[in-house]
Amino acid sequence: MPKGHVDPGETLEEAACREVWEETGLEVEVGAPLGETKYSFMENDTVHRKRVYWFYMKATGGKLQPEAEMFTEIKLLSEEELNLLTFEKDRKLAKAAFALYKQEKGRGPVDG
Repeated sequence: MPKGHVDPGETLEEAACREVWEETGLEVEVGAPLGETKYSFMENDTVHRKRVYWFYMKATGGKLQPEAEMFTEIKLLSEEELNLLTFEKDRKLAKAAFALYKQEKGRGPVDG
C-alpha cells in the first residue's frame, strides 16, 4: 500500500498519485477518501509520528513495476484474501475500497 511524504506545494491527492507512480509505476486517478491512519516508530533515539491519508484510486496507465528498493514481492489481493493483510486498519481500508468498487460497478451499496 504505497505511501510517502507530501512535497512542498503538493496537495494530498497530488502526493498520493506521485507516490503510487514512484512505488508501482502506475498512473492513477484519485477518487474518494478512504480514511487516515496514524503510527509512530523509533529511529536513532527519535520518535517519528506519521499520519497517512488513503484514497480510492483507479489505474489509468503506466506499467506495474514495483520500486526495487521498496518491495521484495507484490500481490494483488481479491476481496476474499484480505485476511492476508497483517494489520486490521489495512484490512478495513481495503474493504472500503472494495465496497466503492462494487458500488461503482453497480454490484451493491457501500456499507462503510
